Amino acid sequence: MKRNILRAAVAASILGVNSVAFAADTMVEFGATIENQCSITADANGTLGIATAINQDNMLSSKPTESTDGTLAQVTINCAGSGTLSMSQPVPNSADATAFAAGGSYNTGTEVYADVNGSSNLGISNTASGTITPNGTPTVYYIHMYARDSSVTIIPDGIYTYMVTVSIVPN
Repeated sequence: MKRNILRAAVAASILGVNSVAFAADTMVEFGATIENQCSITADANGTLGIATAINQDNMLSSKPTESTDGTLAQVTINCAGSGTLSMSQPVPNSADATAFAAGGSYNTGTEVYADVNGSSNLGISNTASGTITPNGTPTVYYIHMYARDSSVTIIPDGIYTYMVTVSIVPN
């Protein structure tokens, strides 16, 4: 018996002992639940005109009830739930608009409406953001912009363009 153990030990040292290692794999999953997303699309730019309908020859307006040449800008917003809508102060984007903005009693602003005529004010402006709730249904909102300098009686001839940034943030 001692011989058999000795022979086995010699054979093991000559041949080596093979130990086999087995690798193991597993899968892990990554996921996310997106609760609320919002998108915004500019559908139409607005058009400014002199606010002759309200006897304000020193005011540019996009609201049709204030200017017969005015049209409201249109954006379509969709959120899975609700979102906070905000707008920037109008920024002059032409030489004439920049000169008009340098006037003595110049002010400008924006407002959001639920209808194309500007009769359903949502209380959202460049100074007050607000919550809207499209709930997965693309909804059109109408943006009104005005600029006025009460130190002049009439707006000089020229090309007046402005830029307004409209933003939506999911709630």
